[in-house]
Amino acid sequence: MLSEKEKKFVDLANKVEQIKLYLKETSEEMESLGEEIGVGHMFQDPETMVVFQVVRPKGTFVTFPHVGYKRTSLPGEKGGSNVLAKKEAKENGFMVY
Repeated sequence: MLSEKEKKFVDLANKVEQIKLYLKETSEEMESLGEEIGVGHMFQDPETMVVFQVVRPKGTFVTFPHVGYKRTSLPGEKGGSNVLAKKEAKENGFMVY
């Protein structure tokens, strides 16, 4: 049985996974549209008056949280830096499929 804090942590971790997937899909679509529109092209949002220019970024902003999490992979997922080995989970008394 999970404590309230553990349940909240699991809920938040699941939300983060959903947001990551949404961000990945959205970023891929924006990149494709940017290629179609053309690097260097500028346009303006008529509602906010914000001007956009399609560019090739020179780098990516990276943040490192002070506390994060690793988790076992779901069926079909590939490993990565935030994956908790199923072997380690089993060794710590968890039932893993």
